[in-house]
Amino acid sequence: MNVSQDSAKTGNEIFGHLVVAVVTHDHTKIMIVHDGSHQPVLTVRRPGNFENKHRGPAQEHHLHHLDPDDEKYYKVLLSTIKSASEIMLVGHGTGDSNAMEGFAEYFRDHAPQEFRKVSEMRNANIPALTDGEILKLARFWKEEGRNFA
Repeated sequence: MNVSQDSAKTGNEIFGHLVVAVVTHDHTKIMIVHDGSHQPVLTVRRPGNFENKHRGPAQEHHLHHLDPDDEKYYKVLLSTIKSASEIMLVGHGTGDSNAMEGFAEYFRDHAPQEFRKVSEMRNANIPALTDGEILKLARFWKEEGRNFA
């Protein structure tokens, strides 16, 4: 399985920034929270032939499926995201169907020092939200955290 990053980007684009990473089973969008943009800076993708034979059309639509090669995907994602100064993770679903939870566990186990940068782990209805709406939520969560600190 080859996991690729769009446009051969390496994570330098997010160095030192607060980012939100929207983690799904087939790709992760990484966006800088406070740069005024509404577009992902990086997208880490699995190859186009990613398929799990145990999911139905409804499950695929709702991002509920597992893949035996998650560790390879998570390894590339971790190497890309760890240069950020602060990381917000966003997922969809619960338990094993939530790729963010699987990635967070991998991150915590394989890079505990960098995992300290994770300030939020939230669930959202990813299929129903635009990138701009996710960024708006991330800014709200950050402000909410400041108010409770």
